[in-house]
Amino acid sequence: MRQRTDTKAWYQQFWPWFLIAIPASTVIACIYFIILAVNSADDMVEGDYYRQGLAINESLAEERLSATLGLEVSIQLEQGRYLVPKLDAGDSSVAIQSMIFQHPFEDSLDFHMPVQSGSRYPLPPEVPIANRWYIELRGDSSQGVWQLKGDHDFRNSSTAYLQP
Repeated sequence: MRQRTDTKAWYQQFWPWFLIAIPASTVIACIYFIILAVNSADDMVEGDYYRQGLAINESLAEERLSATLGLEVSIQLEQGRYLVPKLDAGDSSVAIQSMIFQHPFEDSLDFHMPVQSGSRYPLPPEVPIANRWYIELRGDSSQGVWQLKGDHDFRNSSTAYLQP
């Protein structure tokens, strides 16, 4: 019978620790990603997606009305701090009621402005306008509520043009 020459205990050898390290590192990575997922909210996901899905039909009807009315709107950025909307429509009953600016990535930068015709509108002080924005204009006409949507990057041009 042969005598065993290996006298080291298991915890002093390399292979048991190597085999323990693989699942241990997986557990640590899982804990890290769980903490990351819990603490980082996803701003792009809407909580009430079903209601927004139902509202798409109404939104499409408002966009069709803006095409029927032949609306064109330009939004001029003056002095880097003022927005001036100009509406081009054949119907004199058409008026802009609100402008909504949405930043593609940061919900905290989104802003809404009620509109009276022929005015300059100061930007909120914390908003860096020199970015890309999704712009939504809503208004009223004798035929109903209309809506125009578009996007514009104010780094490239100081005037945004929206048309159906």
